[in-house]
Amino acid sequence: MVAQQTAALRNQESELESTIELVTRQDDEMGLFRQSGAILAEVADRESLLVELKSTKDKISQALSQLSSRENELRQGYEKLAKEFEGK
Repeated sequence: MVAQQTAALRNQESELESTIELVTRQDDEMGLFRQSGAILAEVADRESLLVELKSTKDKISQALSQLSSRENELRQGYEKLAKEFEGK
């Protein structure tokens, strides 16, 4: 389960990195649209969009770090229990 969550978060992080790069490279004179439900809405303020995207990416990166730490704790606990079980 932890591995699945980690994979999902890594995918989201990668998508956000790509989106940030595309928004940064896109010509300011071209329209930029954001999907909201079933519609596309034009973005009026690119800078606030970039701030929001970067903030979301940072939160996902923090969650990945915490999840990775938790995964290591669980793995170590499992290995300890396995050794105890084998020793009996």
